Amino acid sequence: MDKDKGFWSTLPGIITAVAALLTAVGGLVTALYTVGPFKSSDSSLSGSSMGSDAGAFDPEDDDASPATPEGQGEASNAADLGEDAGDEPTANPAAEPLPEPAPEPAPRLTEVVEVLPNTQGMGADGVSGSLITGSDRSFSPPSFGDRGRGKQVRGFLSFELGDVLSGDEIAGARLHLSQGGRSGDLNRRYFQSVIVEAISVDGRLGETHFDEPGLLIARIPIEDLTAEPINVTRAVQRASRTSSGRVTFRFRFSVGNDNDDDADAWALSSTRGRTRLEVEVRR
Repeated sequence: MDKDKGFWSTLPGIITAVAALLTAVGGLVTALYTVGPFKSSDSSLSGSSMGSDAGAFDPEDDDASPATPEGQGEASNAADLGEDAGDEPTANPAAEPLPEPAPEPAPRLTEVVEVLPNTQGMGADGVSGSLITGSDRSFSPPSFGDRGRGKQVRGFLSFELGDVLSGDEIAGARLHLSQGGRSGDLNRRYFQSVIVEAISVDGRLGETHFDEPGLLIARIPIEDLTAEPINVTRAVQRASRTSSGRVTFRFRFSVGNDNDDDADAWALSSTRGRTRLEVEVRR
């Protein structure tokens, strides 16, 4: 080789220069990745590494939009479309109109109806009156007590409901009693209380009605029998649903007789409406 040529004109020098150039370029690229435009964002790296935020909103991305719960976005988009189109909200054509409220029924009036005992059917072959043990013939007036030893007397009062209360609702009923007379001593040792019952009498009074099972209404001390009206609502309601439309009340002492030969009786008065049935009806 010529001694006058410099170091850079030799082949080893050229290789060394190229190697130095490559080293410089590599260092520059590394520096640009570290601090320059080629730096990767942390959020992108974490999203790609974790795989859980692939659809996360990036504020620097013009094409991205915030995530919304399922269905909420659709509703918002529908509302936005309606506003953009200038549409007015309309009623659902399939919705049925609300029915008119039913009118309240008119209040029913309560009236007190007075029913008198059936005095035309009193006495022999009647529906009101008295019966003696073992007898099939009734007599007047309605009374209860005894006719001596072994002869009990029981009284019956019948009220006709059909013509007066037909089709009405019975709200209450009260039986008012009045004393018409008495006989004998009515020894309080025996004749202490009166049993009031309701029985069914379709035809005339007969022997079968003397002991016929009845609906117990009350057991009242004899001195209180006429003091207060007797509540007979249940008996009147039941009788109003029968074909006869008649309610009959039976009266007897809790003890049949006082073991003497005298007649002892307590009679009911049916004059001037003092013995009557008051019925509250709704019409």
